Amino acid sequence: MNAIKWLISGFIGGLVGAAAWALIYHYANFELGIIAWGVGVLAGVGVRATAGDSEGFAPGAIAVVAALLALGIGKVGGIYLDLSSDPGPEYRAQEREYLTSIVASEVVVEYHNKGKRVNWPDGSGMDTASTSGDFPKDIWAEANKRYKKISESDLERYQKEPALLVSQEYVITYVADEVMNEWEGEGRTIKWPDGVEPYTGQWSGDYPTEAWDEALNRWDAMSSSERLDYRHAIIPVIPDSNLLFAIEVVPYTFTFWDVLWFGLALVSAYKLGSNEHDE
Repeated sequence: MNAIKWLISGFIGGLVGAAAWALIYHYANFELGIIAWGVGVLAGVGVRATAGDSEGFAPGAIAVVAALLALGIGKVGGIYLDLSSDPGPEYRAQEREYLTSIVASEVVVEYHNKGKRVNWPDGSGMDTASTSGDFPKDIWAEANKRYKKISESDLERYQKEPALLVSQEYVITYVADEVMNEWEGEGRTIKWPDGVEPYTGQWSGDYPTEAWDEALNRWDAMSSSERLDYRHAIIPVIPDSNLLFAIEVVPYTFTFWDVLWFGLALVSAYKLGSNEHDE
């Protein structure tokens, strides 16, 4: 019973800091790491307030658990607030550019298969292009024209599942990569086309003919759901729930500074919760 009481009081203390952290992240548009440290301190203080004469490992460990819970809520909370607010015209413009870039990549594949020349801007290419300035002007103009023809209902689905915009040929390159990997694992000697970096293919011509034919056979043998899974492996589905999406993206937001502040928070929580002091 004491452990539950300590956890609740420690969690309440940490939650105060987590709320401040999430609100500052959302409204000030930056993450103040030192507040994460404060979350750990408040969690430790909360445990210590109810632990009384109990000292040592048990209340210290409870304080660490309370701090971890509060830190997770603070991290997710800031992202959730961002997702739940009106994204504004700047975000919508970025979203449109992102979706248009996927359409532009499909145009590039079509140009390539028709033998049309693609004059990439300096420093750009199919493997790095993601914004309007990364694509040739004629490619981007054609992509914009196609984007405008997308119906509202289709656009709503593409916003949730952008992988549906990716060309089928590009998706099949993932199958072709699997074929090449299997064959090389079996010891077969297969030469990649000249000038192609292994496993970076963008279209059929980037693979040996026999490998591409095998990939096509495997693709044709797949069910509709299996093909959809391949697309989602390239670009995952954006969850309907902002909370679930926030939880999913949290691991990708961690930096060295997060690790540092989280570490300090947990150490502080333990020391305060356990009532240990450096001699």
